Amino acid sequence: LTVSGSTISKRDGDRTGVSAVKTLDPYSTVQAETIYRQSGINTSGQGDTVVTDIQKGDWIGVKDVNFAKGASKLTVRVSASGDSAIKVCKGSESGSVIGYVDISKTNGFTDITVPVNNVSGTQDIYFVFGGSLEFDSWYFS
Repeated sequence: LTVSGSTISKRDGDRTGVSAVKTLDPYSTVQAETIYRQSGINTSGQGDTVVTDIQKGDWIGVKDVNFAKGASKLTVRVSASGDSAIKVCKGSESGSVIGYVDISKTNGFTDITVPVNNVSGTQDIYFVFGGSLEFDSWYFS
C-alpha cells in the first residue's frame, strides 16, 4: 500500500518478500520472528515474541545473512511437545541443505547446537520444520 496524507493507494503484492535494509549478522542472537518470507507459521507475544503454530512442512526465510567469518555450528532455541526437526537450507526452502536439528520433547525452551556445512558469503537462509514446535531464536558460530 502507498499512503499519502489520508489517501491510501492499493498495490498488488507479490511473493518476492521485502528488500533487506542491511545484511544480517548471524553471529549474534537473531530472534526467530526476523522473517522476510514464510509459510504456515504464526507469531505470539509482545516483547518476547516467538514463532508458533509450526507444523510439518512450514518454513521461514531470512534474507541477506552475512557469513563473513563462515560458520560451522548453529544454535537454536526451541520448545517442542514431541519429536521434531528443523532442516536448514540456503537459497530457498528447497535449496541446498546446510544442516539438521533433531529435537526431542523439551520442558520449555532449550538451546540445541548442531554442526552445519561450512557456510560463507551472503546467503538467504531457510528453516524448514518437521513437526510441531515453537522457535525463539538462533545464531551461527
